[in-house]
Amino acid sequence: MIDWGAGLAAIDAAFAEPVSYSGAGLAAGAPPIAVIWSDVAGQPGDNGRSTTRVISCEIRKELLPARPGKSDRLTRAGVTWSPIEVVDRDDLGRWQITLERAR
Repeated sequence: MIDWGAGLAAIDAAFAEPVSYSGAGLAAGAPPIAVIWSDVAGQPGDNGRSTTRVISCEIRKELLPARPGKSDRLTRAGVTWSPIEVVDRDDLGRWQITLERAR
């Protein structure tokens, strides 16, 4: 297995930002946690254009006591998001979470 430690630390230092997180075993009012945010174009439609966005984030596993769930909430820049898909990147020690605006 590859040791990604130094590279991941450099990526975190450059791109991680604090968000408010509730759920996944965190106590109410817990301090913000660091995530790497992603906002990219979705898959193109039949016309070759993409009108959707895929919003996701990556969180170091040691920051959350439990696996993220659909009832969890992340708040960034005043917008609250909820997980719709969680991928366990155990090889990197990260959760990769696809998000949607919370309802």
